[in-house]
Amino acid sequence: MAGTTTFIGRIRFRDIQYKRETEFSVRVDTTRSEVVLFLDQDAEGTGGFYSGECTVGLDPRQTRLLIDILQKAVSLLPETGHGPNVAARVPFKWSDAGAPEPDDSGIIVVASSGKIILGISPGGAPGTDAAAEPYLATFGYKVGEDLIAALDQGASTLGVP
Repeated sequence: MAGTTTFIGRIRFRDIQYKRETEFSVRVDTTRSEVVLFLDQDAEGTGGFYSGECTVGLDPRQTRLLIDILQKAVSLLPETGHGPNVAARVPFKWSDAGAPEPDDSGIIVVASSGKIILGISPGGAPGTDAAAEPYLATFGYKVGEDLIAALDQGASTLGVP
């Protein structure tokens, strides 16, 4: 039986730092047994600096780790007025399904000054010193909760507790 792709949800919000409409979408690919997270830094298509998009695939363990880290970041929001609290880095399976993954890729989550910064770093190109700029999204408590819920539903679809 062939696997399927199931759309889980879309979280649209105004990025706190870049002041533009931004969107996460979450789907599940049962063929690859992964949760797919898509970040569009410019959901209205106006363009400009830091207006890219990226997609990452997370295996069940990585998905659960990202959920746990986001929950920690959301729980720290009321206490983070005096400097950043780096929650952690989460590796992912791929960000360009056809390209080899560099060792320094990952999702970084930081809770600071009442907001969450989620950075998706594609890392450097294998065999070079070049590093790609991270894709950033800056959001508050409610978006964090909505993203956690969508990722959790995706993990549940894959049978991850």
